[in-house]
Amino acid sequence: MRIQFFPGPELEEKLKVEAASQGVNVSIIVIDVLNKFYGLVGPNSKTEAQIEKDVLNEIAAYVSDSANAGTEFDINAASATYTQIDMTYAGKPKVVKARIGKKFAREIGLPGRFQKVEQVLLQNGKPKRTSGNRAAIYRILS
Repeated sequence: MRIQFFPGPELEEKLKVEAASQGVNVSIIVIDVLNKFYGLVGPNSKTEAQIEKDVLNEIAAYVSDSANAGTEFDINAASATYTQIDMTYAGKPKVVKARIGKKFAREIGLPGRFQKVEQVLLQNGKPKRTSGNRAAIYRILS
């Protein structure tokens, strides 16, 4: 389901500031607030914004570990939090894993925490994937 949402200027500014402070999209903030409001998450459950932040921090720690230089990995190998995220919720696909994977893929090779990471490609130019879950494989440059 898609919903059009037109917040007033004050609410829009607050959402933008909160999203920027957490390093996520405004839509994640809105989803987290609605999930809490309707009791769809427990009081001690992490928000999607916190899960995304935790996963990316775990991957950054994995990448920065000198023992992993030159190795190939998928996100599941680099982040225990990512591995624990369910693919479905109430019989419907859960998009949080895909969103985190896309965000990570957009950041690789750019200046910052994933600058030393590249996606592994096959000789035909297609992405190399794991055999078990078809996850994209990345390499840490030394």
